[in-house]
Amino acid sequence: MERKLSSLIGKQLLTPAGERLGYVLGATLTQNQKGISCLYCADQEDEEFYLPARAILSYGDALIVGKSRLSAPTGVPSPVMTPAYLHTGELAGVVCDYILGDDPRLVLWKDGTQTVVSLSLAARGQTLIIYPTEAAKKRAPKSRTSSAPAAKKKQPSTPVQTPLPTPVTPPEQLPFSPTQEAPAQPAPEVRKPFDETANAHTEQGIQYSLNRLNLLGRKLKKSVYDSAGQPIAIAGERITPSVISSARRNNRLLELTVNTLTNVL
Repeated sequence: MERKLSSLIGKQLLTPAGERLGYVLGATLTQNQKGISCLYCADQEDEEFYLPARAILSYGDALIVGKSRLSAPTGVPSPVMTPAYLHTGELAGVVCDYILGDDPRLVLWKDGTQTVVSLSLAARGQTLIIYPTEAAKKRAPKSRTSSAPAAKKKQPSTPVQTPLPTPVTPPEQLPFSPTQEAPAQPAPEVRKPFDETANAHTEQGIQYSLNRLNLLGRKLKKSVYDSAGQPIAIAGERITPSVISSARRNNRLLELTVNTLTNVL
């Protein structure tokens, strides 16, 4: 069954007895990226927790869930809020939604227009790249690291000669005096592990994320309304905690986030 990822964001969580547990902030995908692996949630006090997909008992205006919890997220990070590029290097748009099902699809947002692209045409690595056909995607070069153990080197039949000592550079040719300390070498860059809970991606210094803390203070380019047509936030208004809370209650959290993207595209 096809379902948009945005249909889960902001949903209220209820127990079978009707007790309110909180709401959905985001989700991770299964390894085949066709379904939900777990939900990233927050309770009424904004304390965060994780629900496995098996805890979801029924879908509707709210999610009825069981008591199962996870200590850490599982599955594959969602591509929502990831910039996507064409195979020619041009920006195709930003992923504003994701369609789950047997044929997963990306919903791209660019210049006020949405485009739906099959996930089979996308390559997800450090950068999300969209190809025109699956054949073009298969022809694209891939960087592969062999996992096979290195073959043992055959011992030469002739004796190995001892290498000559490495010549020493005279002091007058050194880039610094022998009595001075050698120039400090820059420390190697430490790569931080990907934070699946934030679901964040960085491109040209801009962070795209569903983390509500990153929305605070952003200015809306387009107004957001509830189902009754009442404004949640007006274009030009700065996002405040109360605006985020109202958007969450009215299942407009993702729309609120998307309408800040026009400030950076």
